[in-house]
Amino acid sequence: MTYQLLWQRGMEFLIDPDDELQYTFDWTDWLSTGAAIDSYTIIASDGVTVIDDAGTGTQVSVYVGGVAAGARETITCRVVTDETIPQQADRTIKLRGIEL
Repeated sequence: MTYQLLWQRGMEFLIDPDDELQYTFDWTDWLSTGAAIDSYTIIASDGVTVIDDAGTGTQVSVYVGGVAAGARETITCRVVTDETIPQQADRTIKLRGIEL
């Protein structure tokens, strides 16, 4: 399952400790006309295992797992655009491990 993110401040997702899920940050609406993502960085809190990540011109996907039951963790996607004067922006989501 992939969660396509139209980011909103304070987004939080519940995740089972055994889950390994992909979250996709879609930057299309934020990017200027003709601009694309030049580079990206995934910044995860210590309690998140980043299994893989990949980026395209307008989206960044991150595949994660390892969120302990009851834990509150974060994943930040930082992008830099390919414009003459590059823009940089962060989007952060929260993950909360489901208590079994």
